[in-house]
Amino acid sequence: DIVATFTDENEQTYEIKGFYYDKNIWKVRFTPPVVGTWSWKLSFKSPFKRATKRGSFVVQDSSNPGFVRIHPKNPYRFVFDNGDLFIPLGLQDCFVDRNHTGNVLDQLSVGYDEAPKKDAKTVILADIETYLKIYGPEQAGFNLFRFNVDNCSEKLWRDISLTGNYYGINAGIRGDRLAQSLKKHNYKIWMSLMSFEPPIQGSIEERGYREAIQGYIDYVVSRYASYVDIWELANEISFDDEWITFAAEYIRSVDPYNHPITINWERPDLPQIEILQPFGDLLVFF
Repeated sequence: DIVATFTDENEQTYEIKGFYYDKNIWKVRFTPPVVGTWSWKLSFKSPFKRATKRGSFVVQDSSNPGFVRIHPKNPYRFVFDNGDLFIPLGLQDCFVDRNHTGNVLDQLSVGYDEAPKKDAKTVILADIETYLKIYGPEQAGFNLFRFNVDNCSEKLWRDISLTGNYYGINAGIRGDRLAQSLKKHNYKIWMSLMSFEPPIQGSIEERGYREAIQGYIDYVVSRYASYVDIWELANEISFDDEWITFAAEYIRSVDPYNHPITINWERPDLPQIEILQPFGDLLVFF
């Protein structure tokens, strides 16, 4: 159990959970919202050891406009944290291991989808940096990327169950690389937590099921919230009102950045859903 508390000069605090990264490595990720001197306190607790560390750092101003928000006076528009208008042009794609190397981020097609021939040992495709540069804001004009977990892409989990959640080390690292490359090329990130088939079946009224869903949300938020701009709870899964309400309210309670929340299919009748996303990925704001 790792928790870090960050405090700015005005005594505003942010509590951030850590996540398992790789063998003997845990990480905490945080995007400070204001400039100035920050202090931090890191608490580590395991069955074998407890420890507390403290420190400080200085945040300087940058050209980064901040996260994407719904316009405070016009719900049909997006703005950045700095108040500038954001007009999204969205992109998503498949991540497939065409060359059977285990790294889906170095096998992206640019403008077409080429499957390997039966007698071909390799297929010439673009790596993630080349792909994002070609399609990015400076060239093709795309500025919003849908990071869609388990939709023609990898799962982040090995298993989510009543007996415990287990996550894929390499899939998580590739998700990190994707998010970091997207930020490098000035994309904003729309992240869907699951797609088509939920990773666990059950009722939100069951304690074990709730804790499994909470555990997965905790993991995703701690690992990716500092990169993501918009949360999509699920893609094309018909969850009932109780599940959507629970998941939206829980992600709102643990997300330190207060990112907007949506779900596909559209649910304009639920107040927790802030962006209306009809089937087919056409975005309508209300």
